[in-house]
Amino acid sequence: MSQASALKGWTPVLLGLRKPNRGLDTKNLQTIISENLLSRYIDPLLFWLKLPISRVRRSILNINPDIIHIHFGTDAVDIWPTIENLNIPTIITLHGFDIRTHKEWWKSGRNGLRRKSYPERLINMANSDNVQFLAVSDSIRHRAIEFGIPKNKIRTSYLGIDEQYFRPNTSDKSQEQSILFVGRFVEKKAPIILLKAFKTVAQKLPNTRLVMIGDGPLKSKAQNIANTFSLPVSFLGACDQKEVLKNLQRSSIFCLPSITAESGDAEGLPISILEAQACAVDVVTSAKGAEETDSIISRTVVFPEGDEEALADALIELLRNPIRNSSISSESNNLPESFYIKNSAKNLENIYNQNYQNNG
Repeated sequence: MSQASALKGWTPVLLGLRKPNRGLDTKNLQTIISENLLSRYIDPLLFWLKLPISRVRRSILNINPDIIHIHFGTDAVDIWPTIENLNIPTIITLHGFDIRTHKEWWKSGRNGLRRKSYPERLINMANSDNVQFLAVSDSIRHRAIEFGIPKNKIRTSYLGIDEQYFRPNTSDKSQEQSILFVGRFVEKKAPIILLKAFKTVAQKLPNTRLVMIGDGPLKSKAQNIANTFSLPVSFLGACDQKEVLKNLQRSSIFCLPSITAESGDAEGLPISILEAQACAVDVVTSAKGAEETDSIISRTVVFPEGDEEALADALIELLRNPIRNSSISSESNNLPESFYIKNSAKNLENIYNQNYQNNG
């Protein structure tokens, strides 16, 4: 949403198949929800049969866009039969699971039977003259090329964050040392590894607490671990952006102990790391894109994924000797300008211009 709102030379129109459960802040954007009473039942069938969705096609024709921009390869594959013959330049942004997940995993049907042909269909889309791809990080771009996306068809385009919104707030810092986790309670996000490492942290630094924001299938297991060992952990559930920001500004450390899931799914360049950086909060992570962030972003400590002992050591060291107390000012975000939302939006508009001119 923030990137769409930041566009200056292009006018975004958001088109969705249904209204998000938790809602999105689209008050300043033109939004069209193409939904009817039967769509929740008919759309999956049309996706399965690889047939166009006529009402969505009509909506697109009414909008008459110069560019179609789709986020996530899975959504692009689903909607491709609807837009394939419209001869409109199409850009697909790849985020992570849609390109890191092993081809064999998709083909096995373990992500759903209708996704078995996903790799083949994505590559077929890439061969269309009208289609270009964007990757949210260099690591995602490299993975997409390995997956089969032609090198000349994909470039890196950072999403960027609103640096005016995500800012340090030293007056709101809690006196208590705290570690913040934000993410779904799923295998890739590794909340269980964090809790096991935090057990060691709590033993050595008993005044430290862990705040966990998010929901998911592993949440109950995480809560059981916290209760079993009487760990000072607060489970806040799903929170809106305002609540995330408030907790981020109060935190000593933001921790993203990501691992590579059995399916191959792994983090690219998580936006949450950039948000923490903009708030001048130290980051501990094992995300796949961490090599990228480590070279361009300060305050990032990288540890080997899955290594609970290394994670505990990194957290304890940072709590005792915060990076923010070094020569880096805690009152400035130290975020590279390439990640400012205004700059990422400008880069995106340049990409739109090039695609529009090339297909004009």
